[in-house]
Amino acid sequence: MNFSASNDYCGDGRFVQHSVIMQHIDKLELRPEDTVLDVGCGTGEETKSMAGKVKSVTGVDASEEMVAVAVKTNSAPNVAYSQCDARAVGDNPDWREGFDKAVCFFVLHWFPEQTQALRSISACLKLGGQTLFIFENHDDLFILTQATSFLKSHEKWGAFVQDYKSSLHFWDLSVQETQKVFKACGWAEAKCEVRRHELVLSEIQLKSGMSFPESKDV
Repeated sequence: MNFSASNDYCGDGRFVQHSVIMQHIDKLELRPEDTVLDVGCGTGEETKSMAGKVKSVTGVDASEEMVAVAVKTNSAPNVAYSQCDARAVGDNPDWREGFDKAVCFFVLHWFPEQTQALRSISACLKLGGQTLFIFENHDDLFILTQATSFLKSHEKWGAFVQDYKSSLHFWDLSVQETQKVFKACGWAEAKCEVRRHELVLSEIQLKSGMSFPESKDV
């Protein structure tokens, strides 16, 4: 994904994602001896945060610009960043069965081959390894669906967006179906939950969260 606004993604631009991640990160018990893979690390805020609790963290992102910002703003002696697609991390022989833990936050909705990414991430875990995923479903971005419908029916602007199709691929499976998918992709046990998050946003945070990048190459 080529996200040209990677510098704007820091701070207010990712307030919602960071807040949700911080609410759930402790569900993954990080130990001082752990090696961690952060798939879709973005600009690296959580990557660096985890590095203070573990032996090492490898952050990977499909966007070259995101990785560049992460290296510049969130480096640490035990953090390494690489450009790599979530669907291909398991192809790297240095990463296969190389990590105690893996995290993947707000990434799966960017591409349709979600099970391919799951199998690839699973391949990077040591025996007994654990992973924490956070991903979107339709309920999470219902406001975006409403906004799109409103624009398409708008008397003035509707003509410009009639052919618009969202590039997001929401996770539409139930908890039980999700558990089956994760087990089929390599996990011995999968614990899943659906949560609705109520966050109070400032005006700039709301505008940043609703902004669309000029282009996405997946």
